[in-house]
Amino acid sequence: MVTSLSLDATSLVAFRVGLATAVLLDLWERASELEIWLTDDGVLPCDVRRRYLRNTWFTTLHCVDGTSTGQAALLLLAAVCAATLLVGRCCRLTSALVWLLTTSLHARNPLALHGGDVLLRLLLFWSMFVPLGAPPQPPVATCGSAALVLQVVLMYACAAATKSGGAWWGECSAVHDALQLDLLVTPLGETLRRWAPPPLLCAATYATLLVEWAAPLLLVCPWRTAAARGVAVAVLVPLHACFGLCLRLRLFPLVSVVALLPFVPGAVWSRAPAAARAAARRTLASRAAPTPALPSWLAAPPLLLLLPLVWQRHAPYVLGTRGAHGYAGLGGYGAWRGPALVESAAQLLFLDQVWDMFAPQPVREDVWLIAAAERADGSVVDALSGAPPEWAKPARLSERFRSAAWLQYTMNLASDAVRPQPHWELFDALSEALCRGTASVPSPSPSPSPSPPSPLLMLEIYVAREVSPTVAEWRHREPAPLPEASLLYTYWCGSGGGSGEGGRDDSEGVEPAEESAAAGAGDGVCEDGGEKQCTRAGSGSDGAMTREQELAAQSLLRSLFN
Repeated sequence: MVTSLSLDATSLVAFRVGLATAVLLDLWERASELEIWLTDDGVLPCDVRRRYLRNTWFTTLHCVDGTSTGQAALLLLAAVCAATLLVGRCCRLTSALVWLLTTSLHARNPLALHGGDVLLRLLLFWSMFVPLGAPPQPPVATCGSAALVLQVVLMYACAAATKSGGAWWGECSAVHDALQLDLLVTPLGETLRRWAPPPLLCAATYATLLVEWAAPLLLVCPWRTAAARGVAVAVLVPLHACFGLCLRLRLFPLVSVVALLPFVPGAVWSRAPAAARAAARRTLASRAAPTPALPSWLAAPPLLLLLPLVWQRHAPYVLGTRGAHGYAGLGGYGAWRGPALVESAAQLLFLDQVWDMFAPQPVREDVWLIAAAERADGSVVDALSGAPPEWAKPARLSERFRSAAWLQYTMNLASDAVRPQPHWELFDALSEALCRGTASVPSPSPSPSPSPPSPLLMLEIYVAREVSPTVAEWRHREPAPLPEASLLYTYWCGSGGGSGEGGRDDSEGVEPAEESAAAGAGDGVCEDGGEKQCTRAGSGSDGAMTREQELAAQSLLRSLFN
């Protein structure tokens, strides 16, 4: 089994280059909205973050200085370390620094994370225990290489094992359902769902299952290991390319391809043109300092932790005991927790992971937030998109958000809103940032004059949802049900607090009472024909939900995740 857990040294150099490139791209994406996501003037100030993650061990350096200058300095330091790792200088030190700064960056705002972030920091962690510098001749067969192999194998094995729903095995509609999610689908995905016949999408569903089940076996096959890994890489790279072309998954497809680079057989590099090999040797290997990785035996304790941790996170799927789930911070999604020692160690090392994309089956509903905001000049704008509020579903829902981070953030916030005890402080922080203008809300009707937009007076945050059509409904082109919206939260700018609301559900669409900007701002009581109730947050209330709110939240939770 030593051969099946070893890695080609030249492939590890390619892995180092791909990993550093992914980090630089991630930093570039986050730097464009630095003030929104990382500073104390953004959507998650450090004091709110501490309350939200108060029972965890997730720590971050990015709360030492919550100003834009401090955050920019940390991002610049991370970029310098990643660039140094890219060219192969001081790989032992730079790989550790890049992992430390990346995990700190992810821990700063966990609500804006996605699966690619989880995989990226895991790869960075295990990369510290394998040689990433100038490639030696023999393959690398150490405890560090075994840990890196098992991490990738467990990712695919868990992704396959959690897909146990009827959409994958009985109805054969998983790919169809995924392409119906307007929050994620790309223009190419829209074209595919419009013109691809159902038998083709059914074949794609079973092909995805086959590849994800076969990949772990091929990657650790003890017989003809190089050939088996070559086949696995040859089928997995197109699979991730299809994911990235049809769905908006940010850096996840790219990071997944980077995770496969250590498995590329060494014969592939030796068959490359001589000119390409010489250029790569000059630009990569010759600049690598002869510094080894961290001692390989240091990977043994976290490796022993990895197996029970992965079992704890995915056992509810395998055993059929998984309940409805919501966002659980850096640990991803999943409400089932294990022993405290394993939990604490996993959080300290940032090894927590759940591989349940489209599991146990794709969600058959689009859910998005609408933040109807009234300005001082009387105009109304959706504070999340900068355009007038759309109570009908937008034609391109995924393009409604200013960035992929905003899409991920609002999806996680909508999931948190339907919990039995929502974190209303998250809505407070978002509303305060929008009221301050940190989120750079543009004017709904921009004029040639450079005058700033009118300030916001109040916000009403709604959660809108639309059930995706089934295969039969889509085949017969039956009209889609109208979107439904529920009022979740009201915030008065400058009041320092808002109110969580529930029980409002109108199948014909909901429009806010634009005249209610000033009404109720003093006592936090909402009035709408006596049909809805409010619980004031931040004004002495214990935050408990009314019975009407609880029933509405439970109904929405079931529709979201069942």
